[in-house]
Amino acid sequence: MASLVDIPIDYQQSVIEFSTSLYQGLNKQESLCMSPYSITAAFLLLMVGASGRSKQQISSALFQNSIFSEEEKLRYHKSLNSYIIHQAGVNVSLASANRLFVNNKFTVLQNVREKAKQYFGADISLKDFTTPKASALIMNRWVSKQTNGKIKDLIKEKWIEPNMVMFIINAIYFKATWEKQFSPKNTRKGKFYLPFKKTIEVDMMNIRTAVPYFKGRDFSAIALPFREEISIWSSFYQMKK
Repeated sequence: MASLVDIPIDYQQSVIEFSTSLYQGLNKQESLCMSPYSITAAFLLLMVGASGRSKQQISSALFQNSIFSEEEKLRYHKSLNSYIIHQAGVNVSLASANRLFVNNKFTVLQNVREKAKQYFGADISLKDFTTPKASALIMNRWVSKQTNGKIKDLIKEKWIEPNMVMFIINAIYFKATWEKQFSPKNTRKGKFYLPFKKTIEVDMMNIRTAVPYFKGRDFSAIALPFREEISIWSSFYQMKK
């Protein structure tokens, strides 16, 4: 079993800095949900198959001024993934899966296949991107299976073009029990604020309880605890009037 002691502080800090830079580069006018961990995994997979300047640029984007070799980066990522999964506890469902769907016009080197499997548990499938409907169906079936049917239509047919090289997909599934349950009878309609001062009416869970709270310059955040000593921090950006 991996522990954080097995993963150098410099590596952990690089992952945090990359995640922070992703958030800083987001389009502030759009609502979106993003997993820096998934994007890091996808970039590392891409780095495995790249060479020359491309490999160097990907590595620099992920690990600025890094002293680690490629093998160390991959090994530490695998250890970090094992640590996160183990820390979830027995009453939490948490899984992270990776897969590459590559245009069958290309040949994937055997050592790339081996590293993808060894460090990411990722299989590489060759697909005919001249049949976008069939390709999208296959990829979406895989995503649906990895997320227990929660995400069924991730890949759009219109995204797939004959000359596209590959899709790198990371699927994360998480299910846990709130420490303090939201009662369904307290669900009621409320305004959800979108960019450009737009609003829509949605069903909102409600509970009256004490939670950790933090207020930043442009946002407020609360931590909602699950059982097994896990918490999720939810950030709410302040709307400019």
